[in-house]
Amino acid sequence: NSIGQLTQLQRLSLVDNQLTGTIPVGIGLLENMVDFDISNNLLTGSLPTTIGTLGFVQRFYIEGNQFTGTIPTEVGNLNPIVMSIAANQFTGTIPSVITNLVRLQYLDVKDNALTGPIPENIGNLSALQHLTMQRQALSGSIPTSMGQLVDVLVVRLHENNLNGPIPSELSGMGSLQILNLRNNGLTGTIPTELGLLQSLINFQTSNTLITGAMPDEICASGAFNVLIVNCEVTCECCTSNLCN
Repeated sequence: NSIGQLTQLQRLSLVDNQLTGTIPVGIGLLENMVDFDISNNLLTGSLPTTIGTLGFVQRFYIEGNQFTGTIPTEVGNLNPIVMSIAANQFTGTIPSVITNLVRLQYLDVKDNALTGPIPENIGNLSALQHLTMQRQALSGSIPTSMGQLVDVLVVRLHENNLNGPIPSELSGMGSLQILNLRNNGLTGTIPTELGLLQSLINFQTSNTLITGAMPDEICASGAFNVLIVNCEVTCECCTSNLCN
């Protein structure tokens, strides 16, 4: 906990070492912290609730460790631009308070063991440009509020347990370039409204329960590098057509 004595510390980078142990609760005393990066180590244990006092932090990287437990609700007291907690062993749900982080441009929570729904108010993150939540056990439907993310470029939700239809409201993500929804339990058809996504170059829905035909409005853009669906979807413009 002696690290808490460095009260004027603004940047802490301990990346790519073999550090072990836990994050000391004294970390909460570093209230002037701007950049916090301890990624790619062997750190364990849970995130201390005192992490919520780092109100000035802009870059918060703890990815690539072995942290366990739930994500504390105190993360809602942060105000970062970049947050990555990917590739750990976090369980439980994504706390709804994460949608309070309205300055976030980059949010990466992939490769954990998180369950439950994507927060309904995810659309509150109006500055978001990069959202990755793949390869865990998230369930429920894709929130319609996600369509409010007008600046988002990348959305990766693949390899989860999401169900229900693809919301037509996603057509509001006018800057979107990559939308990966494969390997989920999604149903229904692909909304014609997604044809409004003129920047979309990578769209994947393979290994889902989606049926019907790829809308002409999507094929008409002709700008796809990757357009992959499952074999239950008729698609003349796809780069690949995969069976479940």
